[in-house]
Amino acid sequence: MSRPSRSRSIGRHRPKHIERTRLQLEPLESRTMLSADLPMPVVVSGAAGAEVLALEIASPSASAHERFVNRIATALVDQPLADAVQDRLVGWLDRGMSRERAAAMVLQSVPARRVEILNTYEKLLHREPTAGEFQFHLSETARGADQLAVIWRVIGSAEYYRNRGGGTHEGYLNAMADDLWQRSPTEAETARWVGALDRGVPRSLVVADLLRSPSYREVTAARIASIATPGRVDEQLAARVSTAWQGPRALTRAKALMLGSAPYLDSILAAPSLPPVSSLPESELASLPPVGYPFTPKFSLLTNWNPIAPGGVDLFSLASFGASPDGNYWVGTIASGLFAYDPVTMISTSVWSGAANSIAPISNTEAWLIGSDQWQEGPLFIASITSSGTLSTVADLPGGDSPSQIGASADGIVWVLGGSGTVYSYQEASDSWSVIPNNGFSITQLGIGSASNIWAIGSDAQGSAVLLSWSSGGGWAVDSEFSGTTPTEVSAAADGSVWVVADSVLFLRPPGGSWAAVTKQTPPGMFFGLAANDRNRVLASLDSAQVLQVLSFGLLDRPATPFPEVTDQWDAGYAAINAGLGIVAPGGVRALYNDAIATLSGYLNKIESTLPGQEIPRPPDVSPTNWDAIKSQLINELNDVMGVNNLYTQLTTLNSDIGTVTNDRLVAAGTLVALTQSEQQNDTASLAIVGVFEAALAAMAAAFSGGAAIGAAAIASGIDNLIGDLTNQPNPGPDTKLEETYAALLTTLGNLFTDNVKTFAQQQTTIVGDYGMLSTLGTAISSGLWDWEDVTTSAIEQATSNSYDLFFYQSLMPVKWQIVYMEDYICDLYVCNQLKPPTYDLYEVVLQQSNTSLLADVWFVNQIGASTNPFDNPGPYPTEELLTAIWNLGVSQSDFYNAQNGWDLKIVNAT
Repeated sequence: MSRPSRSRSIGRHRPKHIERTRLQLEPLESRTMLSADLPMPVVVSGAAGAEVLALEIASPSASAHERFVNRIATALVDQPLADAVQDRLVGWLDRGMSRERAAAMVLQSVPARRVEILNTYEKLLHREPTAGEFQFHLSETARGADQLAVIWRVIGSAEYYRNRGGGTHEGYLNAMADDLWQRSPTEAETARWVGALDRGVPRSLVVADLLRSPSYREVTAARIASIATPGRVDEQLAARVSTAWQGPRALTRAKALMLGSAPYLDSILAAPSLPPVSSLPESELASLPPVGYPFTPKFSLLTNWNPIAPGGVDLFSLASFGASPDGNYWVGTIASGLFAYDPVTMISTSVWSGAANSIAPISNTEAWLIGSDQWQEGPLFIASITSSGTLSTVADLPGGDSPSQIGASADGIVWVLGGSGTVYSYQEASDSWSVIPNNGFSITQLGIGSASNIWAIGSDAQGSAVLLSWSSGGGWAVDSEFSGTTPTEVSAAADGSVWVVADSVLFLRPPGGSWAAVTKQTPPGMFFGLAANDRNRVLASLDSAQVLQVLSFGLLDRPATPFPEVTDQWDAGYAAINAGLGIVAPGGVRALYNDAIATLSGYLNKIESTLPGQEIPRPPDVSPTNWDAIKSQLINELNDVMGVNNLYTQLTTLNSDIGTVTNDRLVAAGTLVALTQSEQQNDTASLAIVGVFEAALAAMAAAFSGGAAIGAAAIASGIDNLIGDLTNQPNPGPDTKLEETYAALLTTLGNLFTDNVKTFAQQQTTIVGDYGMLSTLGTAISSGLWDWEDVTTSAIEQATSNSYDLFFYQSLMPVKWQIVYMEDYICDLYVCNQLKPPTYDLYEVVLQQSNTSLLADVWFVNQIGASTNPFDNPGPYPTEELLTAIWNLGVSQSDFYNAQNGWDLKIVNAT
């Protein structure tokens, strides 16, 4: 047995998750810093004597996660994290968050972005950015861009063209090729890009084309991969990095994949720790990975609860939350400040490091709050705040009253409930507050949607809880609809809708409608707060989990709305149009909206036609104005119907493609795990059925953001409901397990997508037959809000394969394989029994080693029921291909062999 120079202290207690540590007494090499002057990384040399410092600081007991977190921070921003931040990140990693996600959080922190911007300017322009340039790029990256956008803007600038390119097109391309590829352009590249510039194509478009080119991606992917394996390029890792290069923040995704890879972790564990410098502030840390399904923009097709956990938001210290009428959410915490969260992109942005006790968003970019610089420290103040963190305080409440809750709306209403129970209205012109009479009620909660949609919860003179509405003429008045109940939560929205919880039942009054209990939903817990976007969505804090939950009230669950007759001459006009179209069926053209073979486009062209001989004649008893109104109404309806039909064609295709990928990945996992026919038919596997789809569809949302992510979210809504029926749970969570054989899983997963297609057909028929649903969805489609490009099955597989494979391996491995654990394996000059399992299958934690002896704990995998004697060829073993596939997903060997963080193989003791 080889004995590299390794040392490890022996303690009386050995944690289950000990990682192999390799501390070697040799000088530190230069380290590559991903601060991320890509494609050429910055090399930072270790200071003199650093190797001694590192060895003194590197604790042998430090976990792999601790060393990983410290290393990525020092590699990306040259700073270790503050203790509280490091502890939180390590805790998330210990609970199963991937290293790739952790790296992405640090990559997206403001300090890391600052370093990226600085190094981009220094490399490409040989100067530092100005303060204005810094601020511009930081603002751009906060909105979803990454270093590629900085590179694009700098290379596309007149300064770069003039100074680096010499002011000629050919010199410009030579400079770009040298900076980005470290080589000269080929003849074909010169012809392509110099030719484009000669034809007058703007520099910005040429640079964008170059940055999107496969050659740039492949070269940069290889350089990124080489950081994990200094001195060589791991071709397999380079291919994975190149694959990750897609969608928004493509470069960030590629870097994060490398940083989260097993080779990079191995390089960390094989080297001494670096000496610490000043700490990265906690507020600078980027987002915690989200949970839940992606959302469709504005509204959902079906009613369901969806958990959200905005990145970077420590919901254990939740202090406040609010909903914007534009669709986003604002969340305030004690520990990590104020965040804005977009549920469609699943991206959260740090807004402010202070403590927001109460938050009232009036848009996605502006809110009002009650807060302080630190939680429960210093005086409370009232202020407006923008999503970029600009805070504007206003006057304090009169008489020293302490503010407790704020409500605001985009039409200028700002009301505050004081600790005394007094309600105040802000007067912007005088920067002062006026008192709103309570009319004898004791007010405990406000709900502000607009100047005409103001509500409160309070109690009357007898102490009974009441729901109150407010009008400028009459003040507060009891809403008798809730007499005899106990309303506990209220939230009003800008569209005129109001949400109320009374006796633990959720009620909605849509704009212009009446109160009704929200059906087809079961709250996942007891309500502790509401914040409504509009009639479609409401955010709730519930006691069931440390996540917030959004209820989407489905479009298909709205009350039926008949098709309108837009004029009093409708009957005559509609009859004339149907006659002109040659339609004699009862109900006319509207009755054909759900007819799959109806030539709707032909009807539309006929109604729109103004050509002589083709135009439908106006009947004499219909005025020209009314005739135009009737035609316009039907033209809009036909456009909406065709848009909806096309949407469901896309949904059906996308659903089928995702189903195909799901089946293929499960079959591939089953093949590699090597399940026998008997094991496939008889042995039960446990699949986290919600978790696997959350992960896969969220991956689609990230890969196709702004495009097919919308379709993925719509499909997720249907799948979620079907899983609820399958598991007999109204709100199945990520830990919901489906216990079935492999063969049954194939059938069940296939049925989910088949049943979803049936659901789509029913939905389509319902929507085109209801004017309210049709016009709402039709408008979303025609405006581009719900439109997307088609994506190929291979692109879907590329985006989702890692998510599927992780869950499927976790589900199928325990069916066939077990882990054998041998404690205190000893190898010395006198006794050194050879371990028979293949090297690729062995996991070793060295407890003590000298030149003459080794003490270690050892794990290996073999087939269930096989011998557990590691010295007696205890096969069969899994193939090296199988274990390599698992490690390539970024799986920690410690997690795998200790059966934790989703891995549940049976562990048996060696005999």
